[in-house]
Amino acid sequence: MRPVLFLLLAGCESGLASVVDVEVADTVATAQTEDAPGVLVTDAGRLAPLAALCGQALDEPVTFSFDFGFGCLDERQGTTAVLRAWVQPMPERWDAAAFCALAPTPYSGLTIGPAVIGGDDTAEPAAVDTAAPPGDTGDDTGAPVDLYPGLAAEPDPAWPQGETTATWKRDVSPCGGVLKGDIRVE
Repeated sequence: MRPVLFLLLAGCESGLASVVDVEVADTVATAQTEDAPGVLVTDAGRLAPLAALCGQALDEPVTFSFDFGFGCLDERQGTTAVLRAWVQPMPERWDAAAFCALAPTPYSGLTIGPAVIGGDDTAEPAAVDTAAPPGDTGDDTGAPVDLYPGLAAEPDPAWPQGETTATWKRDVSPCGGVLKGDIRVE
């Protein structure tokens, strides 16, 4: 009875997701300071700040996951998409002390709220506009459609960055899939 129940539940939960593990070289992480912090950013599904870099090395990779919602792998199975991450300077209007006090949340990165970006206490962080899954936008980047104020949609060539080409694969559900990659930012 339990295997049948599992298959029924899995069949109801088919969807698409991207998962990325981002490692930052110690020399890159420690080059950022509390006076000039860096933001670890990814565009693995949507533009997302992952970690505040304020002079400390990261003990382990930061994992980020983006759920595209219900859907099937279909023609995506076996196709590839580029997943990227970079370190950019913290946007000037952000509060450095509040930013450096943030800690990444596993699988979702940083929550950047009014204390960091300014505004009133009832302001919501930048709205997350669901993007098409990487590789589904008609270009090679899977360009995100949502932005946090001050985050660059594309890394400057001078910024530390890394990328990987990942392949869409079926997950444990009947038709869902995952795009998983590991990135090292150097």
